Amino acid sequence: PIWSVLKYTAVSGVPTTLASGFTTPSGLAVDAAGSVYVADPGTSQVTRIAEGGTVSSIGSNLTTPVGVAVDLNGNIYIADSCQSSIIEVSSALTAQTLGGSGFSTLSSVAVDSAFNVYVADPAAGKVTKITPTGVSTVVSTGPSVPTSVTVDAAASLYVTDAATLSVFLVSATSGPATAIYSNLVSPRAISVNGVGNV
Repeated sequence: PIWSVLKYTAVSGVPTTLASGFTTPSGLAVDAAGSVYVADPGTSQVTRIAEGGTVSSIGSNLTTPVGVAVDLNGNIYIADSCQSSIIEVSSALTAQTLGGSGFSTLSSVAVDSAFNVYVADPAAGKVTKITPTGVSTVVSTGPSVPTSVTVDAAASLYVTDAATLSVFLVSATSGPATAIYSNLVSPRAISVNGVGNV
């Protein structure tokens, strides 16, 4: 099947099709200008849909881009599962492989306001943090199959776990992961808004 990306307005709730032609869209992000980014491993592409409707491809030589995130400066981070790497595409559209090692099969990527990047690696059972200087540390081993990660304004992490069918909170200040939602069916994606709603 061919899939589309829809936009729902907060007022009317009426959907608008932003773009179509995706085969397996698995990651989505929105930047400060309102552009939407879609990771589609089926086409080995990350697509940008600008606020005005212009559609373009981001990055090159991707294999299986499964996750995408955008920082406050417009830099784009792509989780490429088969390459076991994070590709950083600058706002000027130059690409480089982000520092960090020991990845296995990536599933999700997030970035906080301090430009730290977080990577969910379900095969390795960990979430890794990569600082702007390239220092890589494991920040969560509580979820054994972390499928998705997001970060709030306080730099606390929320991680979905396919093994326990739960959502874990990794507080920026209090240490180990704590399950905050459980008895889910198939948690695969997560996001948090500006006031902490998950």
